[in-house]
Amino acid sequence: MKRLSQQLVFEGVYTEKSRRVERLAWQMRVTLREDEPLVRFDTLLDWQGEQTKIYASFTPAFDHGGDIFTEVPFGAMKRGSAEGVEMLGYCDDWQSIGFAGVEGDGMSVAVLKGGLPGANVRNGDLRIALLRAMRTQMPDFDSLYRGTADRGEHRAAFALACAPAGFADGRYSERSAAYGVLGHTELPAGGGAGIADASLLPFFPVVPPGLRLSAVKRAEDGSGIVIRLWESEGKPAVFKPDGGAKLLHCDTLERPTAGAAVSEYAFRPFEIATFRVVFSDI
Repeated sequence: MKRLSQQLVFEGVYTEKSRRVERLAWQMRVTLREDEPLVRFDTLLDWQGEQTKIYASFTPAFDHGGDIFTEVPFGAMKRGSAEGVEMLGYCDDWQSIGFAGVEGDGMSVAVLKGGLPGANVRNGDLRIALLRAMRTQMPDFDSLYRGTADRGEHRAAFALACAPAGFADGRYSERSAAYGVLGHTELPAGGGAGIADASLLPFFPVVPPGLRLSAVKRAEDGSGIVIRLWESEGKPAVFKPDGGAKLLHCDTLERPTAGAAVSEYAFRPFEIATFRVVFSDI
């Protein structure tokens, strides 16, 4: 399956001794793909400096009130400014599992951060920390964290997503789970149960109300992608993925239980189902 894409490349070098930045060289690739509800960022950093944080900063085009939403188990938590907050020696950032974002005016935007450290909102901007730099509010304890900050060459991959809804129903946990597995993982090309482009995410944009995407992972045998969904409202529901994907029903050990992949699957009330994702047109 061939998909149109647009890629922008930004790069530069920054030095500022007064801010303990010996040298920061960076290259950021920004990728947009047709029919994909994400903007992807892939950043290469060569960082030489002391305990100084490096952020990717985004300015939302709507008023969000300065609060940030961070992913916690089973949902999202609304938090205020993290300025002055200390959590396990990590200052001025909130920790989250897979995403952090803001909402307002009937819109929401979040960074699917793929394991990157903390996030905060500062002067209206949503900021994601790209490298770790542990600091405390008590200078006497800073020595405990010397040697723990990231230095040298690093890669930070993340994505920006939005929805015409807030975090209560924007399905960001499902988007984050899908991106965490597929977002920047090279998977083998091929037909059948394989997947030719790890960026193809035909699952979360089309999961209907009542169904919950509870797992997205590489198959144990390395031959493709496995997803698991469950019906949460006690009503029949139909799941039909986009992008030329089909579903091969499996048991919990990822062994096929059906002879052929199908283009849609009808869920019984409260049913849990596991599938291999098959792309028939590649």
